[in-house]
Amino acid sequence: MLLAGPSLAHRLEAAEQRLSVSLAAAASRAGADAFALPLAGGAAVFSGAGSPFNKVIGLGFAGPLEPADLAAIEAAYVAHGAPIQVELSTLAEPSIAPLLTGRGYALVGFEDVLGRALEPGLADAARTGCDVATMTTAPGSKSQHNARRQGFELLYTRAILVRPA
Repeated sequence: MLLAGPSLAHRLEAAEQRLSVSLAAAASRAGADAFALPLAGGAAVFSGAGSPFNKVIGLGFAGPLEPADLAAIEAAYVAHGAPIQVELSTLAEPSIAPLLTGRGYALVGFEDVLGRALEPGLADAARTGCDVATMTTAPGSKSQHNARRQGFELLYTRAILVRPA
């Protein structure tokens, strides 16, 4: 049975954060009004109106979230007329969730981060620079059921909190 501790969760959140930041950079190079701003060890990413990669990811593994830093990020999203979606790991700094809800963020759902132990062949591929996938699913969903049949197990959960535009 796999269950992630804070160290593994931080590594996985950082990997998704790097992906999201690189997508915002690509969108910016393509002419979109995009941004990726650091926030409490994570990043606030905006890749364009309606992008599924518009989110705050990786918060809470480098200490608490400062209200003034959050206010600056909120202003950036407001300037783009965009809601703010925070994907907050349940293994992150526990003071962040009450700070967010106190500022009008609503808990709208959860997503599970799944992973699978590496078999010898996959471990060799990982050492050669090949990325080994994790995935996120809605708890109890058909996607999660299918992933579990393929050997993926729950590592941790993220709370999804949203503040409307």
